[in-house]
Amino acid sequence: MSAFGGSTSLIQAMASVNAQANASLSNLNDVTLTTPNTNDSLVFDSGSSKWHNQPNDVANCSDVKITLPINNNQVLMYNISDEMWENLNLPSEVSQLSGLTDVSINLPANGQQLVYCSGSSTWVNTTITSQNPSLTSAMC
Repeated sequence: MSAFGGSTSLIQAMASVNAQANASLSNLNDVTLTTPNTNDSLVFDSGSSKWHNQPNDVANCSDVKITLPINNNQVLMYNISDEMWENLNLPSEVSQLSGLTDVSINLPANGQQLVYCSGSSTWVNTTITSQNPSLTSAMC
């Protein structure tokens, strides 16, 4: 009888835990590390069937197009035509309704309202009266 109450499974379990505690990522067969840096990511390479470290950088993504120079206040915007994320300047601040891309104001008059026109996907100014309760297709 052993000091552990005759149980060899407990000794085997402790040996397994000890072996796992001494394991490291770089010792795994499917991982190749080269001088890891803070914020690196592990990326799978199907050619070698291994994981390797690389900088965690948005420019490494296949659907991101970074145009230099990169400036303050730029954002990543999705361009559906080329299916890419692109760095672009934020649109300048709009201070009037007429500066918005989905608003069309033509000679505004007192009491007019902005009404959405689905034909042109814009808000247009018009006078709503009891005789003219909604936009007609000619107004759009």
